[in-house]
Amino acid sequence: YLVGSTESASLPTSPGAFQPVYGGGTCYSPGIVVGGGNYFPCDDAFVIKLDPTGRVIYSTYLGGGNIDEGVAIAADAAGNAYVAGWTSSDTGFPTTPGAAFSSSAYGGTNGFLAKLNPQGTALVYSTFLPGANWGGGIAVDSTGAVYYTGSVIPAGQPFPTTPGSFQPQPLAPTSLIPVVAKVNPAGSALVYSTYVSGKYGNSTFAYSIAIDSAGNAYITGRTTAADFPVTPGALQTSLLNPTQTAYVAELNAGGTALAYSSYLGGSGIDQGNVVRVDGQGNIRVFGPTSSANFPVTSGAFQGTGPTAAWSSNGASLTSISKPGAGQSPSLVFSTFISGGEYMDMDAAGNSYVAGRASLGFPATTGAYQRCASGLNQDTFVAEFDAN
Repeated sequence: YLVGSTESASLPTSPGAFQPVYGGGTCYSPGIVVGGGNYFPCDDAFVIKLDPTGRVIYSTYLGGGNIDEGVAIAADAAGNAYVAGWTSSDTGFPTTPGAAFSSSAYGGTNGFLAKLNPQGTALVYSTFLPGANWGGGIAVDSTGAVYYTGSVIPAGQPFPTTPGSFQPQPLAPTSLIPVVAKVNPAGSALVYSTYVSGKYGNSTFAYSIAIDSAGNAYITGRTTAADFPVTPGALQTSLLNPTQTAYVAELNAGGTALAYSSYLGGSGIDQGNVVRVDGQGNIRVFGPTSSANFPVTSGAFQGTGPTAAWSSNGASLTSISKPGAGQSPSLVFSTFISGGEYMDMDAAGNSYVAGRASLGFPATTGAYQRCASGLNQDTFVAEFDAN
């Protein structure tokens, strides 16, 4: 399942696709000097589903007459695709009757959440997410409920929250702060929705969300806030670098409280790009780092860093234990992975990392391509066991 955005009116869509024709229209940028503006094609989101051999099952546009960006996608066991993004097409973006926020009266730029049927021929539902215009990540549980995270500036457009949630009112309304929302399987209402920030939000982003079998939601991102809400006994309770550090937070199944929240980083610049959770509830966080003192564990794949002979771009992969009642969390493992750019995890807890590296990356015996091209950087893919 692929999601993205395109300015092209000639994307090869499939027969019977929900939206076979580009709807992006023409946008205008005023420029910074008089007469310096320009017109350009507005982006449409697109969704493409491929079968296991790489053949197109469907390909469709998803957008209105202004800019529409697709930023996250998930799928359920039946093959429905769930797409999140943001849109400026407040009068033309396709929403469905009975959706949680189907009205076009919000204006400006808003988030959206859409569910496409397995054939890509129709929307099961599509709803605006008012004010959610910075990034976004989604996850889907076994009932078809969708968990969303992104970032908003509440003073510009308040995000709809629910009574009794962890933080129904923004503590830093003029700052960029994260939100977490659970949408019911029909897309018709919020189960819960909350802000997650300190009083001084200071540009806090949420990039990724994961859920466990109990319905607890885990988010990660980056923050400059010294008062981000961390929990007592967390792995790291203070901000080591006010320029930027990563964080990871767990909301309970009802969205009423933080079960766990911690900073994660060193004295350099750190960011959480991906969060996953394994069958034991251990939290897996991946992202870029420039911190030479990022916390790593004994016996780690790459114990020192953040750079290595094969890449000057630092990255880290960290697993944090699920804290039990009265217990403090600990590092299951933590390692640098220079050159890493993305991570995912399987049901057994193995981590898969993709990135870019040059000569020196430790390929394994029998690997598809053991040697670097020697010209610049090659793509790499690596599997790390659960330890």
